[in-house]
Amino acid sequence: MIRIGTRGSLLATTQAGVVRDALVTAGHDAELVIVSTEGDRSDAPIA
Repeated sequence: MIRIGTRGSLLATTQAGVVRDALVTAGHDAELVIVSTEGDRSDAPIA
């Protein structure tokens, strides 16, 4: 099983999904794993 880590945004999951689909088409087991960091969960400024 190939696990592909990606952020949860639409762009990131779409891009990672293209890679996953190519791997699956080539005969590999693959899945997306959404990675969420504190910065992704917070809308407060970092500075």
